[in-house]
Amino acid sequence: MSASQSVMNGNSFRKPKVLKRHHPSKRKEVATYFESDDLYYTLYWLVSDNCTAGFIKRTQGKR
Repeated sequence: MSASQSVMNGNSFRKPKVLKRHHPSKRKEVATYFESDDLYYTLYWLVSDNCTAGFIKRTQGKR
């Protein structure tokens, strides 16, 4: 969670969830859900074999 908080300000409102295996890299893709002000975001990360997370993208804020 601290990695997500470094990318954007806000609070997590759901537990991170492993979505799928990323096809090109064969690593796990994890989604974290954040609330900032009155908008909700989804942040996507790739987790490597040694448990380090790399940021991929985030969704546009939704109300």
